[in-house]
Amino acid sequence: MKSQQAGFTLLELVLTLTVVTVLITLAIPSFQSTLNRNRMATKSNDIVTAINYARTEAITRSQVSGICPSTDGVNCTDDTWNQGWIVWSDDNGNNAFDANEVVRVNNLAASGNAVELVEVIATASIRGGMTFTPLGIVFEAGNKSLTINDLTGTASQQSVIQIEASGRINRTTIDL
Repeated sequence: MKSQQAGFTLLELVLTLTVVTVLITLAIPSFQSTLNRNRMATKSNDIVTAINYARTEAITRSQVSGICPSTDGVNCTDDTWNQGWIVWSDDNGNNAFDANEVVRVNNLAASGNAVELVEVIATASIRGGMTFTPLGIVFEAGNKSLTINDLTGTASQQSVIQIEASGRINRTTIDL
């Protein structure tokens, strides 16, 4: 009596591997686009959370508070929102950031995430940051917006964060 062996033939294995390879090749570009959209959404959420936190600090402490871009987590800089930011509360009442008034820091360079695949572009009135009054109203005049773009060139969307004078934040996603 002949014994029957279980298993796959070499032809069946090669055919299966070919089909799997074709499916993976088709799925990777779609997955990359999803990763890029999620990266932009994460950056947008981080910034909105920080702005809301600065506004909440102003209301809670009944004093001027603000947020400013920072490359080192210690000093405020101009138009470098990609590297991080500082949320501060004006303890001495001079309506400006001082080194001892830091409440929260988001420093991407220190966390090892300095290589960014998204860029944040600020309008002129928000490049150096913004401050909130004790009522949560934006101190400085002018339209304030941050635009988040994908640097990989594969994203089909752009995220725009607009801050109204009242302190209210509107976030819009634009299909490109």
